[in-house]
Amino acid sequence: MRHNYIYLGLIAGVFAMLTVVFLTFPRSTYSELEKRDLATFPEFSWEKLASGKFTEEVSSWFSDSEPYRDTLMALSMEFGKTLKLNIEGDDAVTFHAAEQTPQEGEEGGNENAEVSKDDPNYEYKNEVTANENAKIAHSGIVVVGNAPNARALMAYGGGAEGGTAYAQAANKYKEKFGSEVNVYCMVIPTAIEYYCPEKMKKASKPQSLTINNVMKHLAPGVKAVNIHQILGEHASEDIYLRTDHHWSPLGAYYAAKKFAEVAG
Repeated sequence: MRHNYIYLGLIAGVFAMLTVVFLTFPRSTYSELEKRDLATFPEFSWEKLASGKFTEEVSSWFSDSEPYRDTLMALSMEFGKTLKLNIEGDDAVTFHAAEQTPQEGEEGGNENAEVSKDDPNYEYKNEVTANENAKIAHSGIVVVGNAPNARALMAYGGGAEGGTAYAQAANKYKEKFGSEVNVYCMVIPTAIEYYCPEKMKKASKPQSLTINNVMKHLAPGVKAVNIHQILGEHASEDIYLRTDHHWSPLGAYYAAKKFAEVAG
């Protein structure tokens, strides 16, 4: 029972300290991390109070202009990285196709795999939202720009060694189906690959590395459809939904066009 009181006292002390900080310390007015001005205290009016808009704006101001905002956000991201489960490649995940069986005449790797003809030196450069204001929402979503052109982007946490087991699964399908069935592999990037502002690069990892690793591990019989470049070439168009990680019909069209080229 005595230990319970100690724990309760510690928790109460933490809450009291945070209360003092949030109520008495100077509010933040600008976020260097997000490169934007923070919310200001709203102007009072009886009409806004009656409609509830005033209290809503006060709530937004209170949460947006918290003291030491950038410091707390940086600590939160570092804390998340520390707790994140890091997996080397896909070795810790068991798939039914975890062991790749080379086909006849194959020594492994995908150097002879049928790959769509893309520029091997292609590197996407964001010219659409590179300099846009952005912030990280409480759910970890990167919010870019302002309405009506705002985007909500889901961060990507994979690495250069990711996707190996996925490629092995595709290889297993080809092995089982044989030469009578064509097996294609198309890895679809999410929207943040093309619309992440420079200031938010540390919040998400590049997906091209994972995609290239998948293509690298495909067996020669699997037809790879790499749509990373063609989507990048049309990133200035509405190829992705703005508040969803899925592509739009236009983005799907460009991917289908690339698929048709590979399929012949």
